[in-house]
Amino acid sequence: MTLTVISKNNCQACVSTKRYLEQEGINFVELNIENELNKDKNTQILDSLKEHGFQGLPVVLVDDNWETAFSGFRPDLLKLL
Repeated sequence: MTLTVISKNNCQACVSTKRYLEQEGINFVELNIENELNKDKNTQILDSLKEHGFQGLPVVLVDDNWETAFSGFRPDLLKLL
């Protein structure tokens, strides 16, 4: 299982989601949309978020499946991972 957390700086829900995953020992990859290192990739990520109807962060993707992705701090869904 590949878990991706799309986040941004100064986002309390993003911090809570990452903290929950770390406390549970669940490995994840973080994609921070405010990361200045790769603006082209960030634009692609933002386009994908908009395309799939997401308006808030974080967005959690399991195995890059947008159909099961969810946004916000959702411990009820995170515990199912």
